[in-house]
Amino acid sequence: AGLKSSPNLLNAQILSVLSLVSADILNNSKKCQQLRRENPSLSEMDMLHYIVNISDAQTLINPKFESSVTLLADIIDSMGDNYAGVVLSVNSLQGLLFEEGAGSHKDPYILAVKRIFGLMQYRVFAQTDETSIPLLANALAGSMNQSELETLPRLSRGQLFMNIAGVGNIVFNQQLLQSENVRYGGIE
Repeated sequence: AGLKSSPNLLNAQILSVLSLVSADILNNSKKCQQLRRENPSLSEMDMLHYIVNISDAQTLINPKFESSVTLLADIIDSMGDNYAGVVLSVNSLQGLLFEEGAGSHKDPYILAVKRIFGLMQYRVFAQTDETSIPLLANALAGSMNQSELETLPRLSRGQLFMNIAGVGNIVFNQQLLQSENVRYGGIE
């Protein structure tokens, strides 16, 4: 909580941690590649994979930190080649994404955010307000069509929309454990 009041320090700390995690991911990848060379019958699915969860990612993906966002895009890109992936959780797209025409299409921040969204194979959305649709349309150009985007504000509480890049979409209901119901107040 103390770091959130110092966004520059928080940003630096998060990127330091991501750099350390990236080094560990690279070491794991080297081990996996060696194992697969020694035993060709092993598949990628047999290997140890890393999943990095970044909650409140809007604190890191911020126009004030464009070089950090570019670095994050580079880290996410390298994870895909090294038996790892990332889950980004944001509570709002406002301030994170911009409508078409806002800023230069060559702006490093906008390019990095589009790259991050383009690298995501599975995108899961909860109910999204109408004002976020143009933002998503710009960030996901070519990945989701207008009718898919227009589904998002119509989701009920507890429903999630998963867009699987290049494959299709699934709408499903989120189910919480009893402890989560107590913590979050349940889903009605």
